[in-house]
Amino acid sequence: MFKRKKDKKFIFDECVSTIGSVDSIEKPVSNNVFKIALIFLLLSFTIVAFRLIQLNIVKGAFYIDRSESNVTREVKTPSPRGLIIDRYGVPLVENIPTFSVVINVADLFLNNDQKPYIIKTISNILNLNEVAIEEKLEAINLERNSELLIAKNINLEDALFIKSQKLPSIFIVDDYRRHYLYPGTFSHILGYTAEVTKDDLKQNAKLDLGDDIGKAGLELYYDEYLRGKKGTLIDFKDVRGEIIENYKIEKGESGHTLKLTIDAELQQFFYDRMSLALNNLDRTSGVGLAINPQTGEILAALSFPSFDNNAFTNDDRSNERLPLLTDPQRPLFNRFVSGLYNPGSTIKPLVALAALTEKVVTTKDIFFSKGYIEVPNPYDANNPSRFVDWRPNGWVDVYSSLAKSSNIYYYYIGGGFEDTVGLGIKRLNLWWQKFLLDVPSGIDLRGEAVGFLPDPEEKEIRSGSPWRVGDTYNVSIGQGDLSITPISLINYISTIANGGKIMSPYLSSSHREPKVLKDISPEIKEFIGDIQKGMLDATTKDYGTAYIMHNLPVQVGAKTGSAQVSNNKKTNAFFVGFAPYKNPAIAILVLVEDAREGSLNTVPIAKEVLYWYATNRLK
Repeated sequence: MFKRKKDKKFIFDECVSTIGSVDSIEKPVSNNVFKIALIFLLLSFTIVAFRLIQLNIVKGAFYIDRSESNVTREVKTPSPRGLIIDRYGVPLVENIPTFSVVINVADLFLNNDQKPYIIKTISNILNLNEVAIEEKLEAINLERNSELLIAKNINLEDALFIKSQKLPSIFIVDDYRRHYLYPGTFSHILGYTAEVTKDDLKQNAKLDLGDDIGKAGLELYYDEYLRGKKGTLIDFKDVRGEIIENYKIEKGESGHTLKLTIDAELQQFFYDRMSLALNNLDRTSGVGLAINPQTGEILAALSFPSFDNNAFTNDDRSNERLPLLTDPQRPLFNRFVSGLYNPGSTIKPLVALAALTEKVVTTKDIFFSKGYIEVPNPYDANNPSRFVDWRPNGWVDVYSSLAKSSNIYYYYIGGGFEDTVGLGIKRLNLWWQKFLLDVPSGIDLRGEAVGFLPDPEEKEIRSGSPWRVGDTYNVSIGQGDLSITPISLINYISTIANGGKIMSPYLSSSHREPKVLKDISPEIKEFIGDIQKGMLDATTKDYGTAYIMHNLPVQVGAKTGSAQVSNNKKTNAFFVGFAPYKNPAIAILVLVEDAREGSLNTVPIAKEVLYWYATNRLK
């Protein structure tokens, strides 16, 4: 039988002793090793901490946006522009719901490999130029704009088709198109809107690419008031990039409604009547104005030729824009604020008022008109200079001179003749200035021109020729170098009508109230009634140049005028007047450029407009 041997006890010390001395095994580790390890650990911690700070603080917003862009999309939603209504609440514009196509630029860059396909496909669908889209993408400032509008006024069918293509980075937004309800009639008052340009973006940091802003008329002047505030919509997308939910984080706000002083019915009647007259005369250009002389409220304002402002808001009619811009008749030119005209005989009430106030003449002084006067010619004694009347008018005083529109009377009181020492150019100039004919009226429209008031020094500097008495004769009857705008002319006539208060003309009752620019009534109160009476005689005396108005339901004070232009080859015809005579509620101006028969072409228009106003508004 085998016996199990007893195990020998294992002793560590004995093992060690067989290998070597204990001193050689337990030799301590160097301190440098611990220092190196510590430095390594500190360096690693510093690097990790720096990277965490960089990711979470320095570039945190970038990476948050980067991550969120994979699941969300922020969309700016357009808001409707404010309406424009007349004084009675009649709407003159509307906003037609439509669609726009927008590229989300951030999305597009994330889908860079699909970018050529996306641009080519959407260009083919919308019939757009690929190169033009590429250029816009290259020029876009991503710090300011994350979206690029590439098409407006898309119909529902096209919008649904584009959506069905599920093109990455392309989306459809609800939008609005400005539509003007009375094409042509209100065009120069309202103006139009159009897409912003690069210059617009530079000048206004609040604007974005693709925005529509006012470009002319009241749309331009009150653009910020009319423009709505965009809303913000968040689209949540799934991993495939498809929208699964919308969330509105900021509600858009519609623009403010702009209420005007304009009477839409009067404006339409005036427009129709004047259009007919111009057509019958085979003429294209003119101005029509109506204003409340007591307040400065503009009741109607027309410039011919006119244009359809919808051509600028409807992309389907973009081919109409260039012809409008290049038309030699200048339909986009606003004649009632930007046109400068010789006023012709419509300046005579002012000249007569100045002469009476300055004691150059009295109401009893009379002068004889045989059809002309002659003054010595310093260069040729045998050929005196002749200044004509439009016809022989016989003996005339201040009243009949206004009613008959006698030039001779104004040669006497303006430049002087025989024993009469006239006002002279210096005093005439001071009186023109007194009526503010050399400063803007302040109407709430851009582009107002400023009248030109000639004086001897200016003429000599400009032409090298001295001022002569003949020059004074010419400007005394509204000819020569004197030129003013139609809005200034009607405003001066309104001042005559109301007794001496120069009112500020305005179109928006949402922003302005009646304002007196200057009150000259104390200076002219002695003779203003005489001037008004002379203008009344023009319509009530059978020799008056506007006598056909004598049978209107209200009495009218009026002055007609004709101004020879283009080296006397053409005649611009004027009518200015006010009614009712004793308490004027309307002042009116009619101008026909290149008229066939002078003021005979303007008086019938004015008569019908005043009849309409008397029977429809002065009941």
